[in-house]
Amino acid sequence: MGFLTELDNVLHNNFKFQQIIEKGITFSLSTSSNTSIFKYDVNNQGDIFPFFKLTAGVRKQADAIIFLETKSGRPYILISEMKDGDRPNEAKKQYLASKLFAEYIISTINRVYKKNYAPVIRGVCVGTNLSKTPQRKTTTTKFKFDNDGWCIKPKKWNSSKILVDKMLSSS
Repeated sequence: MGFLTELDNVLHNNFKFQQIIEKGITFSLSTSSNTSIFKYDVNNQGDIFPFFKLTAGVRKQADAIIFLETKSGRPYILISEMKDGDRPNEAKKQYLASKLFAEYIISTINRVYKKNYAPVIRGVCVGTNLSKTPQRKTTTTKFKFDNDGWCIKPKKWNSSKILVDKMLSSS
């Protein structure tokens, strides 16, 4: 069994998707890897964190966690937060919360399947206000990440095409 198969056996199907759609925009993933997309805020699924109170910031999570497995079997995780305004600090907080959740999922897979997966985890803020923001050329962007794995350059990716392979291969 591979990483994504084991992930598929752990995560509930109600939260897995083939694509990311935010504010009417369909975001495509530019990758040669196999992917599985997890989203928290699924309509009609009830309270996904029933064990937490409604205290400010406790339930904040990023919009999507993209689990990837390269052709060689190496796992990666890309956490994506969609923003229509300029709030990079809020986006990073949501990324860090989702990073902890992703690490918990990996720990669960490692425990259940007696594996030792240690995927590289990256996070990016993706702009949803594409009509007001000029599109970046998707072939020339260089990504830079801080020590937490959060993308600091560019601060916000303003394109409906998410360059997964480029992000994961950047330092």
